[in-house]
Amino acid sequence: MVRVGIDIGGSSIKIGVIEDTNGEVLSKEAIPFIYGNIKENCSNIKSSIDKLLSANNLTLKDVYVIGLGVPGVLDKNKEIIHNAYNLGFNNINIKKEFENIFPNTKISIVNDADAAAICEYYFGIFKGKSSAVLLTIGTGLGAGVILSNKLFCGSKNNGIEIGHMKIDAKGDIRCTCGSLGCAEIYTSAKSLDDKMKNLYKQTGDKIILDTAGGEMENINAKTAMDLASKNYEPAVKMVDEWINYLSSAIVNICLFYDPEVIGLGGGIVASKDYFLPKLIEKVKSQLIIKDEYEIKIAKYGNDAGFIGAAFACDM
Repeated sequence: MVRVGIDIGGSSIKIGVIEDTNGEVLSKEAIPFIYGNIKENCSNIKSSIDKLLSANNLTLKDVYVIGLGVPGVLDKNKEIIHNAYNLGFNNINIKKEFENIFPNTKISIVNDADAAAICEYYFGIFKGKSSAVLLTIGTGLGAGVILSNKLFCGSKNNGIEIGHMKIDAKGDIRCTCGSLGCAEIYTSAKSLDDKMKNLYKQTGDKIILDTAGGEMENINAKTAMDLASKNYEPAVKMVDEWINYLSSAIVNICLFYDPEVIGLGGGIVASKDYFLPKLIEKVKSQLIIKDEYEIKIAKYGNDAGFIGAAFACDM
C-alpha cells in the first residue's frame, strides 16, 4: 500500500505518493494554487494524483489514505476549514470536497504546520523526542506542537496559531487576519520578500536586481539573505530585524511549551548558514530559563507537509 499526501500553500500545492511503511517518497510534484477556487484546485489535484499513481503503476485501490495539509483553522472534526486567509478559503467543508472526487478512499485533513511536525516526529529531527515545536516559515508563520508524544491541538481541537500571537504592541501593519502586531507579519519569509522588493523600488540599486538573477519578480527573502551575507548594509539591517522578531517568537514558545527541540522549516532555511548562528545566540540572550533548547533545521524541508499529512491519521 501507499499513501498520498497533499500540502496546500498560498503559491503552490505539493503532492506526493509515499511508501506506507517507511515514509519514502516514490514520486511528487508541485502545481500552482488558484486563490479562492476550491473546485478548480480539487480538479487539478485529482489530475496530478492520477498521473503520479500511474507513473508508479498504481491506482487508487493501492492508496491507504489521502492526507491533506491546509493552513488556517479546522473545525473539531477536521472537516471544515475556517479563515484560511492566505488561500481565500473560509467555512469550506474541504473533506466533503475531496470525498466527492475520491469517494472510495479514506480522506484525512490536518493543519499544514501540524502535518510538517508529524513528518519530523516520525522520520526527522523530532524522532525520539517527546516534546517539540516546528515553525514553518513561508507565506505566513505556522506551528506544529508535539507534547508528550502527541500532536497538541488545544482544548477545542482548533490547532495552534502561533503566527497570530502579538509580538509588536505598536505594530501598524495589518495582518491578513485583520489584527495588528501578529508574529507572521514580521517573521514570515513573505515579510522579507515584500521589504526587499520595496527597497529595490525605492533605490533602484542594481546589486539587488543582479542578486535576484536580473528579474524583479525573483527579488525575495533569499535575495535579502544573500546580500546580507555579503555585508550589503540595508539587507543586513533588514535580516537582523527579522531575526530579532523571530527570536522573540521562539523565546515565547520556549516559555509556553518548554520543548526539547524547536525546528525551523520553509524555503528560507536554505540560508541557514547566515541566519541560524545569529538566531541561536539571540534566543539564548533573551531566555530567563537557561536550559539549552535545540534549534534545528527540519530534515524534510518542503516535503514535510505532504509526508506528514499522509501519516496524520496515525497520530
